[in-house]
This record gives sequence, C-alpha cells and structure tokens, in this order.
Amino acid sequence: MKLTISKSKNSESFYISKSFIDNSGKSTTATVRKLGTLSELIKDHGPTRDDVIAWCRSEVAAETKKYKQARKTKSVQVVFHADKELDYAQRKLFEGGYLFPQAVYYKLQLDKICKTIKQRHQYEYDLNATQSIKKLDAENKKLALSKDGFKRLADNKKVSAAEIESTDSDELYYKKIPYISGNIDQLLIITYSPKYAAYQKAIREAQVQRAEAMIKKGKLKKNRKNPNDPARFIWKDACTEDGEVADIHYYLDETKVAEEAGYDGLYAVCTDLIDDDVKDILKVSEGRWQIEECFRIMKTDFAARPVYIRRDDRIEAHFLICFLSLLVYRLLEKQLENKYTCEEILDKLKSIKFADIKGQGYMPTYIRDKLTDALHKVCGFRTDYEFITKADMRTIEKQSKQR
Repeated sequence: MKLTISKSKNSESFYISKSFIDNSGKSTTATVRKLGTLSELIKDHGPTRDDVIAWCRSEVAAETKKYKQARKTKSVQVVFHADKELDYAQRKLFEGGYLFPQAVYYKLQLDKICKTIKQRHQYEYDLNATQSIKKLDAENKKLALSKDGFKRLADNKKVSAAEIESTDSDELYYKKIPYISGNIDQLLIITYSPKYAAYQKAIREAQVQRAEAMIKKGKLKKNRKNPNDPARFIWKDACTEDGEVADIHYYLDETKVAEEAGYDGLYAVCTDLIDDDVKDILKVSEGRWQIEECFRIMKTDFAARPVYIRRDDRIEAHFLICFLSLLVYRLLEKQLENKYTCEEILDKLKSIKFADIKGQGYMPTYIRDKLTDALHKVCGFRTDYEFITKADMRTIEKQSKQR
C-alpha cells in the first residue's frame, strides 16, 4: 500500500492505493480508499499540510497491516465504486474449463511430442454387411427382437431371457437365424450387448428430455429429417374427440419411445459365410457401437465439421487432431468413472468461467456441483473458491500442467 496525492488547480486529494500486475503483465495501480481533500482533512488532522500527510501515512500503514493480516486469513477486500464507469475494451470474463482437459494433455506428455515435431520441421473386401433389424420382414423381426434363443459367445451356452435382461456385464450374446435374400442362402446373426443397451438407453433418455423441453418451450421446427432428432418423439394432435378441427397440441409419443427401447442392445449381421465360426464373423463387427459413439461425440458434441483438404499430410494432421481430442476426452471420462454423459461433461467445462475482479484476482461464475467436485479431484487442483488471487491462479495453471 502507498499514499497517492492528486493535485488539481483548486484542490489536493489523498488516496491509499495498491500496485499490482494486471492481466497483460504490466504494473498498474488501483485505489483502495479515498482519504479526502486537503481542505477537508486539515480541519480534523491539521493544522498544517505536514500534519495531514503524517496522518495519511499512518492510515496507509494501518491499511497495509490490515491487508497483510487478510492474506494470512485468506480474506480479500476489494473496493468498487458505484459512480465509476467501466474502462473501454476491458475484458472481464475468462474461460477456465480448458484447465481440466489440459491436465490430461500434460499427463500424456503430448506437449513434449508437439515440441519435438516443431523442432524437427519448419512450418511454411466386404467380409459381412450389417442388416437393419427394423427393415426385416415381420417374421424375422419378431425372432430378432425376442430375447429367447440366445447363447453366450464366450462359452456357447444357452441363456434365458431373464438372465440376459438382468445382467450389465461386458458379455456378448448371439443367436443364428437362417435368412434368404433373393436366391442366396444367408445367415442372420443377432447379437445382444448389455453394455450397448445401456449406451442406447442413455442416448435416448437424453433425447426424450430434449423433446420434453421442446414441447414445454413450444420450439418445434418443421421438416425435421434427422433420424436422431429428439422431435421424432413428439406427437401432434389437431383434432377433438368428435374429429373436428382444433388447436394443435404436442405430446411426448410414449409408444414411439417404447418401440425404440425394444431395439436396445441388439445388432444384426447378415453374411453368406454360413459355415464359418460365429466368433470369427463377429470379430469384424465387435466394438462398432463404441466407434459409432466416437463419431457421435466428434460430430455432435465436439461440433466437428468437414474440412476440405487434399494433401495426405494435411489429411493425416486433421485426423490426428480429431483423434487426440477424442483421446483426451475419453481419458477424462474414464477418470470420472463413466458416471456422466458426454453432454454433461462438455457443458460443464464450457460453463467454467472466472470474472476478473479489479485486476486483483478472479471470482468463479459457474455453479458448483458433484461433477465439478469430481473434476477437481481427478485433476489435482481446485478452482471452486469464493475468490482466487492472481498468485493462486498462476499456481493452478502450473498444477494443471504437472506430469
């Protein structure tokens, strides 16, 4: 703290001010408290100007002592002025969600790989086909959707429908159905994965919530063609019980939701390799739902869009960036024990922001919840304090880069 004296033509004012480094790295000064003008102070602390200055210096000493004591007790005092206008082009809100994936990035030592690359260069045959269960004829669709007749792929033992529906394991179950397409005898292999079923259920429940929100807000667009659009679960009613024209009402189509739930966990593979081992055939399609989810994350949640590039090195670089971003996210998701959806994690990271408080520190503006607690725990630092000093924020930055 220091004493600042401001002189004008007709008066002399005294302030307690504090020096600090602003966001651009420059040294600047902020007013902590106005003590008054010379004409005001000389009445109580005079009779001379030197007496006023001596009193002002004692106030600065007291304020400095108070500031040091506050630092020990982690309390912060910031003065705002209701009559002071904002400065031009002064940024007040800063992103902070990047700190958490950054922690994963540095633990993977990807920064070292990028540094090595930068130093090195100067910058200037269809085994089977999937089959849509929904497009099967009525008889085969009924057989495919039934939970009867499944075997466990690991040991080829038959399992009951009750056993399949009660498990949440990584096991894969299958059954074979003879299938004729045109003049070709084929084999329809229906697989059921409890893990895939849980994944599809989670996706659908999120879409149902979005559909309910659309109904509530009345925000419904026409000509929705996307088969994954939440609007497919919305039913429109425009008639009375007597069949007369009435106001249009929108409802959640529970029948449509239940119908789609019947396909959870099921996958169909159609092949003419009738005599081949089922395990060998399914190896090709194994993990397809995980791949599907990765593409969904890249396109929907990461908002990745087509990039028009032709050179092989640029195509490979673009692919690598997409892969690494997905890798960092997946590792963070695993550290969170897969308790949260991709949408929940990304929305939370986007919401984590900090308000600059008079250039002296930051105040979190996000809502603390169990997800933010989990993010702080797995990444090894905390940002959910009432106030974060500039020194503490620099420490947090360093902690997010620890390997």
